[in-house]
Amino acid sequence: MFAQLNRTLATVAAKTGARIADVSGAFAATDTTGGPVPVTVQRLCDWTWQCRTGQGIPNDAGYAAIAHSVIAAT
Repeated sequence: MFAQLNRTLATVAAKTGARIADVSGAFAATDTTGGPVPVTVQRLCDWTWQCRTGQGIPNDAGYAAIAHSVIAAT
């Protein structure tokens, strides 16, 4: 799902000259490697409130990762 969405966004951005922040990459959205917990799940738990409260809202670490992605895209 993420790969298709990212391809669609990249296509639209290329047509309009827009830049894309790779937030999905920062969160390792497709990285299912790792120990007992896949990297993508661990980042989701570490960088959002999803695993603690059930809300996928970023915490301070998540907002920092998003900000770094935006800065890298500029």
